Amino acid sequence: MNYEAFIDLLRAVEGGRVSVSSVAGDIVELDGDTKDISVHTDTLKRLGVNMSPIRRLLGLRSSFKLPRRLSEAGWRLTLLFNGEPILTAGRGVSAITDHVHISLKHVLDLV
Repeated sequence: MNYEAFIDLLRAVEGGRVSVSSVAGDIVELDGDTKDISVHTDTLKRLGVNMSPIRRLLGLRSSFKLPRRLSEAGWRLTLLFNGEPILTAGRGVSAITDHVHISLKHVLDLV
């Protein structure tokens, strides 16, 4: 999967906030000032989105491309479950772990 267009779009964001929500709650928040993207997986699950393909979303099958590119662009992606981070990728996460940190506390609830 090619994430270059997504990363180029993020590089163009200089500030501001965008959030997407539904009657079930917040879905995605993008903060251009802090360069953070938050995805509320509990809301997606309530909306009936199948969360098992989440590995493909992050490009984990193809050597952690998206997390590495996010880090290079200065952005951080956090997947939240009930307000708590379950996965953080990109800026601020060790390159030793390919810029991905997983908290296993809620992973089983997610899938």
